Parts: sequence; C-alpha cells; structure tokens
Amino acid sequence: MEVRSVALRRVVQIGQTTPFALRLLESGLPECIERGKAHFEGVAAGDGKELEYATVLCDSPDKTVQAYGREFVESRWENLPAVELLRKLSEHSDPQIQELVAGKLLTSPHLLGGKDATKFDKGILRTHNQGRRVKELVKARLNQAPQGQLDQSILLEMARSWTQRDAEWAFEQLVRLAKSGEIIEGLQVEGVEGI
Repeated sequence: MEVRSVALRRVVQIGQTTPFALRLLESGLPECIERGKAHFEGVAAGDGKELEYATVLCDSPDKTVQAYGREFVESRWENLPAVELLRKLSEHSDPQIQELVAGKLLTSPHLLGGKDATKFDKGILRTHNQGRRVKELVKARLNQAPQGQLDQSILLEMARSWTQRDAEWAFEQLVRLAKSGEIIEGLQVEGVEGI
C-alpha cells in the first residue's frame, strides 16, 4: 500500500498517459480509480481529446469502466462530436453501449445516417436473447422513420422470428410498406382494410 501511494504521488509529479490512466481505472483500487478519473475529467470542454477519452472508456473490457465511460459521454454530450462518437460506438457489442447509441438516435435520428444506421439497426434487430431494451429503442425509432428507411430483408427475417413481439412488429411494418405501394417479395396484402 505504501509503495502504491509513493507511485501515485510520482504519477502526479511526472504526469500520466491515457493508457496508464485507463489501467488505473481498471485496477479497481479506490485511490487508483480516483487518480485515473482525474486524468479523464481534467480535459477541457470542447477539447478534441474528449472524443478519444469517451471512446477509450467505453471500449474498456471492464464493466465499471464502461459505466464510467457512459457517464462521461452523458456529462459531456453537448461538447462531443456526436456523429463521429455514435459512429464509433455503434460498432460496440455491449448491450449497454448499444442502448446509449439507440437512445441518442431515438431523440436525434439524424446523428447516424445511411449505411451506418442500417448496419446498426440490422445488428440489433438480428440479436436473440440479449439487449431487449436496445431492440425496443431501435423499433421505436424505426416506427417514426419514413417508410423507405426500413430494410425489407431484415423485416422478413424478423417476421419469421420465434420471438412473437418481434415477429408481430416486423409483420406490421411489412404490411405498412405494402399498403404504401412497395412490392415485398413473398408478401401479398388483400382484402378490405379494417375487416
């Protein structure tokens, strides 16, 4: 313990690098965590390092560091380059990081567009037995989206899902698309609406 205290005092004197600060957080030791957080929280608002720090923290394999990373993102959201950050975080496999991305996209869908949004949506909608809250956030956003943004292949795949609520949602979306005049291979809507 005395050796650790001496080492931490020395770190204060000579400074620390981001990888070292990250290792301090991942150590799980209270005084090391405090010193590691001081490094990340010391970055000025609007500094380009905020993006690097947010990404590094969220990419940590340590769940407590990831949680701190999500807090870091939330507390500095107004200063972060949101589009670039969400593009990076959208590739993350952790359901809680995915939930952060999905929540941000629900309120601001323009932040991730085109291929990046489609790739994220497909990855989430195809998951089984994990990330239910993330999936529901993605579905809520897609319910608000213009019809052309829904990918027919993923909807057809979901309509065949063993998860009833996913299958029903996908089928509703497919019917909506068919009613709007889109041709959906393998789906034919007939009859009078409302009967």
